[in-house]
Amino acid sequence: MRKLVFFSLIVVLCIIGYLFTEKSNVSVIGAHYDGSTAQVIVNKLPLTDSDKINWWKKKPKQNP
Repeated sequence: MRKLVFFSLIVVLCIIGYLFTEKSNVSVIGAHYDGSTAQVIVNKLPLTDSDKINWWKKKPKQNP
């Protein structure tokens, strides 16, 4: 029983570590604006809100 709990804990920690350290390339698929709201469709958005904000601030500016 102890081995199962220990193994499960190791697996969960590895998965969490992978999710937080993976540096995926975020790509913008499309952007839509309907007059009052804007929607940006992306591929592989970061997991945490702080990473999403950092990505948005660091992304290169593109002229329409």
